[in-house]
Amino acid sequence: MDVARLTRLTGRVRMGVGVGAMVAPELAVRVLRGQGASSIEPLLTRMLGARDVALGLGAVRAHPDQQQLWLRAAAFSDAMDLLSCLLARRRMTTGAAAGTIAFSAGVGLLDVLLSRRSSPAARSRS
Repeated sequence: MDVARLTRLTGRVRMGVGVGAMVAPELAVRVLRGQGASSIEPLLTRMLGARDVALGLGAVRAHPDQQQLWLRAAAFSDAMDLLSCLLARRRMTTGAAAGTIAFSAGVGLLDVLLSRRSSPAARSRS
């Protein structure tokens, strides 16, 4: 699968996660935290969901020359998710922390790798 198609696929997955967080924030909080949510957590979860929808939509709709920018923005977002999760891991269940850390790190790494392969120089070598 070429980089442009894979970028659109990851964008669609990100949009799905974002929509899920916006539609069912309490469920998303339970998955992340492993216990009941405070009153502010669903609000914050919806906000993060909207961010992922925007990043995913940008990656899906971007011309191949613009995809690297969207992938870098997504990688930065995923790195901040990873850092935030590492800082909060003691307030999360072990499974929720491990899953979120692994997911954020894996998706962020994929974003970085796709970003490198989508650069104009990389595309001209292929």
